[in-house]
Amino acid sequence: SLRLPVAANMFAVFAVGLAGWRWLLPAFEARFDEANAASAHLWLMALWLGAGPAVIDLLAGWAMDPIRRATEQHMLGATPTKTTCSGPSFFDRLQLLALSAFTGVVMMGLVLVPWVGVPLCVLLGAAVASVIYMQPPFAVRGVLLAARIRRLRAQPWRALGAGLGLQIAAAVPFLNLLALLPVATVAATSTYIFTVKEPPRQPAA
Repeated sequence: SLRLPVAANMFAVFAVGLAGWRWLLPAFEARFDEANAASAHLWLMALWLGAGPAVIDLLAGWAMDPIRRATEQHMLGATPTKTTCSGPSFFDRLQLLALSAFTGVVMMGLVLVPWVGVPLCVLLGAAVASVIYMQPPFAVRGVLLAARIRRLRAQPWRALGAGLGLQIAAAVPFLNLLALLPVATVAATSTYIFTVKEPPRQPAA
């Protein structure tokens, strides 16, 4: 059951990493002189924190639903069989990609602010990761993006903690390549259950 999710995750993380190091970083380095070369790496970090989760989810998130269902089955003893919808649609993922791309550009300016830029980008990136990675359990229940954000804002520390933990996992070698999205799916689904505590819908008689 893990073969397809792991294979999709490996493709997505490798593709994003390759694009970052082969194309984005040289383009960023060309914008700065040698005295400010570190700023190019800060730009790459900000774009990874802001837009990386959405790109990876767009490329490989479609393969993670069996892990979400298994997590709900394990934690709740059941999982919705008559769901409101099948999960995040391609349009949902494009919507989050557009939102996170805007956030990533904002973070590219924020990260260059001395002293406070990097910590603020990490916190903002954790919030973005929480919204993106927690969309599957919300989406199968038909909860739209605005309502998802309101529910996460109701318990900000739990949402930020989940997002920050997943951002740290994204930086761990081999874990990110092999299991970033599977781990994120388990963590996000369990966080959703603890945060919202919405029982699964019973199948029709």
